[in-house]
Amino acid sequence: MILTIILIILFLFAAVVAFGYRQHYLQAKELLECNTELLMRYEKACYSRDAKYNTGRIPPLAEFDRNLWGRWAVVRTLSIDGAYVDSLVKAFTDDDEDFNQREAEDLRDKLNEL
Repeated sequence: MILTIILIILFLFAAVVAFGYRQHYLQAKELLECNTELLMRYEKACYSRDAKYNTGRIPPLAEFDRNLWGRWAVVRTLSIDGAYVDSLVKAFTDDDEDFNQREAEDLRDKLNEL
């Protein structure tokens, strides 16, 4: 009787472990597919000629370095498959804000002419 109860408990434990491993495998596979799709999107963005270059201040909570928040910058923006991909081209960190703005606009104009 005790042996039967122990075997049932071991069987249930093995079933729970097997189910857990299967769920882990399915989630890892889904994450890999998602990351591959995202990587392909970024790769398309790197070689696309449809990019637009914009100037502006880097907003707080942006994906860029904290020290660059509020600085003038040139950002490359591209729409791929309905999603926007932004990449920082150059941030201007001089103390003179007017100079930074002029330099950012000059660089933006040169890049958009290409």
